Parts: sequence; structure tokens; C-alpha cells
Amino acid sequence: LTAVHDMHEAGIVHLDLKPENILIGAKASKGREELFTDPKSTIPVVIIDYGLCVKAEDVKGIGCVKAGTKATMSPEQVVCHRPITAASDWWGIGATLWRLRLMWDGEMESEQRNEYLDRKDPYWQHPVMERVEAFGAAFNELMDTLL
Repeated sequence: LTAVHDMHEAGIVHLDLKPENILIGAKASKGREELFTDPKSTIPVVIIDYGLCVKAEDVKGIGCVKAGTKATMSPEQVVCHRPITAASDWWGIGATLWRLRLMWDGEMESEQRNEYLDRKDPYWQHPVMERVEAFGAAFNELMDTLL
């Protein structure tokens, strides 16, 4: 989460945060693009793929961005009902954590897991990321904050 915060502090909105763009255990190297890492983590975390990113100062002028990965796109990216902001990235992080937590739940039957993953909001056809009591209060509070 620190890496996302630092990216926003540097004035970048990613717009495509998803599991494939968050490398865990990778070493950061600077090349053509700035890579944001979490310096407080004992396990290196690197954010990659800045193909859709925009400068925070340009966000207000871009309007709707219907690009990204639908499973982790924020509502404003999908249906363009409000402006894109850094909050879109936090939605992507929340959606990523929710999906990963669901996939790693050793107690949940695969049929039940698939039922959660297949639920779609009828308005914007996006996965419904609802509270799963088995995840525990702390995780669900984090999801309430991010989503």
C-alpha cells in the first residue's frame, strides 16, 4: 500500500492496478520508467506497467477512461459517472486484495468461491465484491475503506 501511496504522491494515477501489475518478491530497477516499491516491506513489492497511467494534474481533464482490466476497474472507469481520481487506483487495490483473499481461502469450497466471483452488478456488469464474513472483521473493514 505504501508503494501506491508513494506513486500518488509523485503525481501518478496508474488506472490498471491488478495482480499482474504488482510484483511481490521482485527487485526494483530504474529504467525508462519509475518503479514504485514499498521500502517498509521485508518482501519487495514493485508496481509495473504504466501504459495507462496519467499525471494526477491531467486527471481532471481526461474525463472517462474506459481502459484497464474490468475485474479491477473502478466504477467511474466503467460507466463514466464521475471523474477519474487516485481513488480509482485504491479501488483496483481493493478489488485485487478481495479476489486474492477469495482465491486463497482454504475453507471455502470451489463452488462457493466461483459463485462469489461470478456475481455481477446488473447496472455496470462488474464483479460484486461483497463482505465475506469468513474473511474476518479486519479484512472486511479494509475492503470497506478501499471499495
